[in-house]
Amino acid sequence: MTVMKRIFVIFAVFAAAISCNKEQVNNSSELVPLSFRAETVATRSALHQDGTSIIWSTSDRINVFSGEAFGTNSEFSATSVSEDQTVATFEGLGQISPEYYALFPYQAGATISPAGIITAELPSSQNAADGSFGPEANLSVAHIAGDETLKFMNAGALLSVVVNEPDVTWMKIESLNGSYLSGTAEIDYNGGEPSVNILSGNTFVETAVDGAGTYYLVVFPGSFDGGFKITFSRNGYTASVNNTTALHLDRNDNVRLIEVPAIPAEAWKVVFTPGEKVYIRGLSDENEDGQEVTYISSSYYAPREGGQAPNYTGDNQALAGVTYNYEVWAKLAETDAVYFETESGARFAINFEGTEVAPIAPDGAGMALSVSDSPYRIRINLPSGEAQLARVGIVNYGVYTIGDISENLTYDHAGAWKAEDRVIRYGVQSWDPCLTRYRFSIWFNWEGGKSGGNIDVWQRYGTCTFYNNSNTRPVTDNPAEDYYFVQPFAADEWDQIFYMGSWLFSEGNNGAKKATINLYMNNDYGHFTHGFSNVVDNN
Repeated sequence: MTVMKRIFVIFAVFAAAISCNKEQVNNSSELVPLSFRAETVATRSALHQDGTSIIWSTSDRINVFSGEAFGTNSEFSATSVSEDQTVATFEGLGQISPEYYALFPYQAGATISPAGIITAELPSSQNAADGSFGPEANLSVAHIAGDETLKFMNAGALLSVVVNEPDVTWMKIESLNGSYLSGTAEIDYNGGEPSVNILSGNTFVETAVDGAGTYYLVVFPGSFDGGFKITFSRNGYTASVNNTTALHLDRNDNVRLIEVPAIPAEAWKVVFTPGEKVYIRGLSDENEDGQEVTYISSSYYAPREGGQAPNYTGDNQALAGVTYNYEVWAKLAETDAVYFETESGARFAINFEGTEVAPIAPDGAGMALSVSDSPYRIRINLPSGEAQLARVGIVNYGVYTIGDISENLTYDHAGAWKAEDRVIRYGVQSWDPCLTRYRFSIWFNWEGGKSGGNIDVWQRYGTCTFYNNSNTRPVTDNPAEDYYFVQPFAADEWDQIFYMGSWLFSEGNNGAKKATINLYMNNDYGHFTHGFSNVVDNN
């Protein structure tokens, strides 16, 4: 760790841009044009690439506190900068005063006490550039009394990190002992040796970065006995390294904290927010590849606002036990290298056994699961955790009356099944002559990849909300309505079953209509659902 002590000082000559002195001003509270010419000999606005030379910018602004008890807080702007950027002129409106305080960079919310104690913020988010610190980050204060020389003095210190990763977009430095690196503080000019009293703070500073380079962050002075944690981000991933060497930072210190070599692939961890969009990738069939994976949440079980899922919701015991928050149904080929990709660019692969997911490289692919060419239900837990791969054998639409009627659906694409040109029937019951009950059943006959095992399980899929009386019927056939949403049920209860009303056929015309039966186990409607289409008379 290299420590360079530097006194960063700015000398400026003050001159009132008027032809009279303060005794000639009739109203002492009058704001008049003032001008400050800053001739710098050390770092202030930003660093040159060598990390030492001073530069100013025409975008720089400062606070000037003037008047009685320094009650006038004015914004002064750099109106000119020399060609070599070492000299700047600041102009603004202020009161003619026997003394002035100043703050760089300008902060609209900065305040000052009658004793000259300035309260300002050292930002936790800084916009550092390669070879320099953020232009709004380097707090410094100045005072003039009885002479014409204005000296800005740094309130903080510099920590630099050398980054060698070309794809890094963000960096964060955290103190490991809880000491504050940024926040709001009282700054006492203290005769040219500013002291800082932190009022509220953050244990970190962070900045956007643009790939490899040397980045400087401004921090409060202090003791950091536990060292630091440095976190880097790139498209969907983060990686962290620690420098646990104890460090004491004095004001004006310029410390190279660490040079980070290429970060190993296994060190990158996924940035993931539950509910973030996820897509299945690596499938050879373009009708299957790129599907949005359904996020399973409370709305999956209770689509109506305030609704409650039945307490018997769940899977057949042979399929239960996996914790999952995403689910997708897709037809897989034996050679498909299946993986998942989040909208932020992070990728997850599923293992050969179909039991776990784990992060992979941003440009990495999955592995072939050696499955049979068939539709599968895949459940995963992200960012990393459990998985379940189950092969779908039969999808069945069943009418449950006295003497059940069933229709097998054929796979269409992207987690959707259908049975075309099917006669829609209902059962005449003594308590309701126009009532029919129906549901879907799915037969799973393999679990996992080729190292998985045979299973022989019928899984029932019924209503998502609790329909427990015969008067609850759909008015129209719109799969987006929550009546048509489906979810798994382990118990064989009537309350899971959809009740068909007279929208499809009039009472007494059993079998008078035919239609396509559709089951959508995908995210087209934001939910698994079903419906009837192409309804025509059964002639």
